[in-house]
Amino acid sequence: MSNIQDSNYLSSKEKLKRFRISAIFISYFVIEIIFIPIILVLLVLSGIVETKAIGSYLENKNFLLFLGIPIQSILAIYFFMEIKRAKINLSKIAGSCKKIDLKMPLILAIANYFFAVGSSTIILYGLSFIFPEYIKGQINQIYATTPLGYAFFAIAVLIFAPIMEELFFRGIIFQKLAVQKSTGKALLWSAVIFALIHFRTDLISLFTFGVTLAILYFQTKQIAVPIFCHFAYNSIVTIQVVYWYFFDNVDRAKTVSLIEFRQEFIGHLHWYILFIALSLPYIGYYIYKNFPRQQSIERLPYFANEKL
Repeated sequence: MSNIQDSNYLSSKEKLKRFRISAIFISYFVIEIIFIPIILVLLVLSGIVETKAIGSYLENKNFLLFLGIPIQSILAIYFFMEIKRAKINLSKIAGSCKKIDLKMPLILAIANYFFAVGSSTIILYGLSFIFPEYIKGQINQIYATTPLGYAFFAIAVLIFAPIMEELFFRGIIFQKLAVQKSTGKALLWSAVIFALIHFRTDLISLFTFGVTLAILYFQTKQIAVPIFCHFAYNSIVTIQVVYWYFFDNVDRAKTVSLIEFRQEFIGHLHWYILFIALSLPYIGYYIYKNFPRQQSIERLPYFANEKL
């Protein structure tokens, strides 16, 4: 490696190190704390919302989903400002957009979805005996109550989540940690952070999905590949949620009891086991075959895409 190449290599490492991951996490909560009261005050001053109705708006799922769009937009702006401040070359994170293979990420999205359904339902069943009230709320969770609310939901999970989460967790966190630790450890830690930040009970499947997405990115050097995989996975979830709310013949006003949930679980346990049996070996083989076993900083997309 020439002196110029070596200098560029070290400069790229420093740029990744300069990105403030903690600032993004903190800003997310700060934006929510500041932005939501401002919007409510403006709605009250404009006469759209009465002061006594503020509480009901804060409990309205459709309204909160609507607020999520400007909140995530502001966070995205701050993210790109931080990219610019650290002088990170976004094209080196993105990689080439040519010859993108969509077959593998699509298969992995489907496999991870089936693994998530099987493993998460089993976890919910187990936790229902430990945290019954919390799990009761989870199994009766409704994301929205109107078509417009589900439109806001779709925007969040099909546009913001795949793009921003892949840029942040795989594009930044994974590679920033990789220049400080081993590539393998960085990949695992990025998946752990990805799972924990969602703050849900399906931590195992979220971790597995995070590992899959990071390997996809590491192998292809194209951020569009894990973005598509993430989009495909979320599309399946969105179709399921929308179908259940609008087309499934169930009484949505009825609360499912823990006894009913447990009975239904036992009746369908063979399906959940089958979902895991069909998906986990494939996911496990993919991870085992492609997991980086050596420190390979020069193989990280940010460095491998140096010539772009």
